[in-house]
Amino acid sequence: MDSERHSLIVKITAEVEEIGKVLEENGITDDKDIQALCYEALSDIYPGRGLKIVQRSKAWKIIQASLK
Repeated sequence: MDSERHSLIVKITAEVEEIGKVLEENGITDDKDIQALCYEALSDIYPGRGLKIVQRSKAWKIIQASLK
């Protein structure tokens, strides 16, 4: 189950426990679901300069790294 240890939900929870718990409580644990949620929500929630703030967060860096 090595892939489970490297999933986004595991990495996010390790860095930012509160965010990981919210995602898990809402059944958002699949990597693709987490990526889609972030991309869809960020443009609506944080237009313009707000996006730069979010991109600096630990959770966002984990998601970005998984896409490379």
